[in-house]
Amino acid sequence: MKKITFYRSILCPRCMVVALELEKLQNQNEDLEIENIDVMIEPVRVWKAGVRLIPALHINDKKLSGIYLSPARVRRFISSS
Repeated sequence: MKKITFYRSILCPRCMVVALELEKLQNQNEDLEIENIDVMIEPVRVWKAGVRLIPALHINDKKLSGIYLSPARVRRFISSS
């Protein structure tokens, strides 16, 4: 099982793009576990995780964040982690 921590905000339209891609991937692969962390609800946890820009993904010790994460980039990150 691969656990993905997804840092996002419900107010972030870029996060919605990543959320939709993660949902597709999860439907295709039952071994994906996705934990959604809302940065507005859990700011201390987000800060301690080193997240400064959303959307952000963490898998084990690898991080991916950026202004815009394309579906292809999300897929590459997950498959390489």
